[in-house]
Amino acid sequence: MDAAPGHTRGSPAKHNPAPARHADTFEPLEPDMPSAYIIANVTVTNPEQYEQYKKLSSIAMQAHGAEVCVRGGKIEVLEGDWTPSRIVVLKFPSVEQARAFNESAEYEAARQSRQGIAVMRMVLVEGV
Repeated sequence: MDAAPGHTRGSPAKHNPAPARHADTFEPLEPDMPSAYIIANVTVTNPEQYEQYKKLSSIAMQAHGAEVCVRGGKIEVLEGDWTPSRIVVLKFPSVEQARAFNESAEYEAARQSRQGIAVMRMVLVEGV
């Protein structure tokens, strides 16, 4: 097995602690976090009608440069009591583009088609 980048065989791993974060403020760990992620936890109550939402949301994703990282894959809970049924993770080049997607006419059409057939919990997270 090869050594991890920046390490040689037989040398101890270097530990670089993460910068401190204040509990009452949101300060990014990285000074420049160019990407943004929309993470959604979806509870689908009508799978057949949800297919229409998926089609419309795909149009919005394509129009706004979203990279689909996760869209309904198998979930394994590793810690805690969170038991999501469907997770979606979208990557955008910037926070502004993620917001533009969420506020777009294309996504509004998808959102309207989802009414009464799914419960959406969605957050926007800065990332690398």
